[in-house]
Amino acid sequence: MDFVLGRVIPFAVYGGMFGYPVLQYLAIYWTRGRWQVYASLPLVPMAVLLAVAGFSGSGADLWSLLLVLTAPLALVYLAVLLTLHRRARVTAASARPGERR
Repeated sequence: MDFVLGRVIPFAVYGGMFGYPVLQYLAIYWTRGRWQVYASLPLVPMAVLLAVAGFSGSGADLWSLLLVLTAPLALVYLAVLLTLHRRARVTAASARPGERR
């Protein structure tokens, strides 16, 4: 249990804080159509949390903590979305009629 609290949770938090914005940009850049809409979905709650954390001032510091703890969830969502997008592209490419392998 100490390993989880001491190693895995901080790794997930820092990975979410620094990896989420990069993966969010790449997900919107790499996808098109409805996949791009799905990739943009985490921007809504993250933008709301960022706005509340920014406008809350120094009296309510816990909003920034909520933003930091939500970023890993958005990172996992985007990773799953990009994996599904990749599988859908590969399946669609292999199902095209008239192509030789």
